[in-house]
Amino acid sequence: MKKIIFLFLFFTAATPVYAQRDISDDTTNSVEEQSIRTSMEQGPDVTYEQILADPDNLSLNMRYAQTQIRNGDIKGASGTLERMMILMPDNMNIKLLYAAVLYRLDDIPEAKTVLDGINENRMSAQKISEKRTLENLIRRREKKYTLVSRTALGVAYDTNRNAFPDSSQIVYPSGGILKLNGGKEDDFSMLGMFSADYELKAGKSGKNSFFLGGSYYISRQDTANNLNMDILSGKTGFRFNGQKTAVIPQIVYSALWLDGHSYINTAGISLRTDRMVDSKNTVYAEGRLQKQDYINYLDNTGNNDRDGLITTASLGWKTIPASNMSLDSAFLYTGRNAEKKYYASDAFGGYINHFWLLGRKKYLISSLSFSEEKYRDVNVLESDFLGSSRTDQIFRGSLNLGLPLPEKLVGRNISFNLSYEYFHNHSSMKIYSYTNNKITGILTCRFEI
Repeated sequence: MKKIIFLFLFFTAATPVYAQRDISDDTTNSVEEQSIRTSMEQGPDVTYEQILADPDNLSLNMRYAQTQIRNGDIKGASGTLERMMILMPDNMNIKLLYAAVLYRLDDIPEAKTVLDGINENRMSAQKISEKRTLENLIRRREKKYTLVSRTALGVAYDTNRNAFPDSSQIVYPSGGILKLNGGKEDDFSMLGMFSADYELKAGKSGKNSFFLGGSYYISRQDTANNLNMDILSGKTGFRFNGQKTAVIPQIVYSALWLDGHSYINTAGISLRTDRMVDSKNTVYAEGRLQKQDYINYLDNTGNNDRDGLITTASLGWKTIPASNMSLDSAFLYTGRNAEKKYYASDAFGGYINHFWLLGRKKYLISSLSFSEEKYRDVNVLESDFLGSSRTDQIFRGSLNLGLPLPEKLVGRNISFNLSYEYFHNHSSMKIYSYTNNKITGILTCRFEI
């Protein structure tokens, strides 16, 4: 039983690492894109009839262009702003909004020309900041290649790091009673991560690309040293972008060490397709096939009983409900095969992630996920207690607050994240039912060439 509990601790400890990376991989671009979108779409709605009634009203025309952008009529907004620039060629705010519209229309050369004609001496500090953000986005879009690295250091606190069950006395359907010694143990851990992502644009328009990336994650516990982890992961693939459809095949790999021992190697392939429905909605589907190889070692000679293929399928939807928000949700299936059938399982679930730009580069990421995992067979060692195959229901909720640090003190490439996570596993085998609360603070330095 101790070995089973030990393995369960590892899986529940490792899962948040991947979940957090999926949410925050493109956070820097998301913040800048959303800040530009917010500035473009703010203001009350204005109708065309109002414009006809007062065609020379500059403020009214600006709000009408922003209304068109909110409604997804980017080309219409372009025409409105072109007319305004003829009437008011020296208005820098009109030029800035027009450059942002051109960027949304992928007319990068013309957007650069308009930005070059803007006189910052005649703009507010906020508009100058928006101009610099748009220039950064255009600079990234123009590059033939990008190389982005991140170095992160942080600390985490868990209220129940040893995953002690919710009850110390467990009564099973068979009538068996298990009394557990000890109790919940909290623990601190030091975290570190380094990642690098390379992207090379290809094709005449530069929309397609080849990408290669990897990361190394490390955590060291204060007291629960048997849960010290090292995770090496990598990916490579292609991104094919059509007018409304993107196709992304890739190869993925990861290796994990637990308490200094090589524990598991995973390699596989995936295929993802994104389809843009309109300017604010995208649907996507992804399939992934991976082979997991578990490594035996002195304290766990039966670890390779878990070897097998994992199949994952997801169907999701991304939407932009407001200029400063985005929503990502998906339904998931995971089928896990194993040498021993009582380690094989089928899981159905889903998640929803909400990104909210709070202003001045502050953001909040909220995430909820739920899954139900049913194991395909019963371990003979557990059958007296369980009576049937094991079923787990896993709930996870988290909040991640991104806070900008003063640029004058640390520069614009350093940020701080504070996150909270609630995790609960309800299992038909009560020894696996437990709850944990986790608080994490991470300082990240981002470098791009």
